[in-house]
Amino acid sequence: MSLDKLLKEGTIHKTKPNKKTIQNALTKAHKDLKVSKTLVDETHNDWAYTASYTAMQTATRAYMNHKGYRPSSSGGHVAVIKFLNAEPDESMIKKYANRFDRIRRTRHRIMYDEYDLITEKTAKETYQLANEFIALIEAEISK
Repeated sequence: MSLDKLLKEGTIHKTKPNKKTIQNALTKAHKDLKVSKTLVDETHNDWAYTASYTAMQTATRAYMNHKGYRPSSSGGHVAVIKFLNAEPDESMIKKYANRFDRIRRTRHRIMYDEYDLITEKTAKETYQLANEFIALIEAEISK
C-alpha cells in the first residue's frame, strides 16, 4: 500500500518533523528496551516480549515523524506496520515489517487473550530483534 493511499484512508497523517519529538520517542524506545532486558533476565517472558514490541512501536513512530508522518489516533498500532510496508522495497527497515506485524499480533493475544504464551527463547530473540531494529531506525534518522 502506498503512502498516498494511507493518507487518503486516514491511516496516517502528515505532520511537521520535530527533532524533540523524535528524540523523546527514541529515548522512550531505549527505556523500553532496558525494561525488556530486565524482564528477559528475570524470565518474565510475556512482559519482556511486550516491552520489546513497545520499543519497536515507539521507534517506528520516531521514524514516521522524521519522514513527516504520524499514525492516526484510531489505528496507531496497525498504522505503523502499514507505514513500514509502504517503504521502498530496498529499504532495510521494510524488511522488518512482517516480523514486527507478527509480534504485534502475538502481543495482542498476550494482552487480551492468553497467558504464558512466550518462551524464554522467543523473548530473548524478540529483544535482540528490537535492538537491531531500533539501531537501524536511528541510523536512518541520522542520515
